[in-house]
Amino acid sequence: MRDIRYAICPKCSYFTIGITEQMFCPACGIRLKSECVRCGAEVRNPYAIFCPTCGALHRPPLHVV
Repeated sequence: MRDIRYAICPKCSYFTIGITEQMFCPACGIRLKSECVRCGAEVRNPYAIFCPTCGALHRPPLHVV
């Protein structure tokens, strides 16, 4: 049996299959994957505050209202 992982959009909470090449959420359009401005590595986690490769600040923390 294959282990299926899911991802949740940080903006609209849309569920999508986590193993995907989607760059944007299909429900709200927020960018899900981006590149680190310091090292250029792909940052796949839309919740990432720091780059997992070099540790540079990737984006300010998201605030949930």
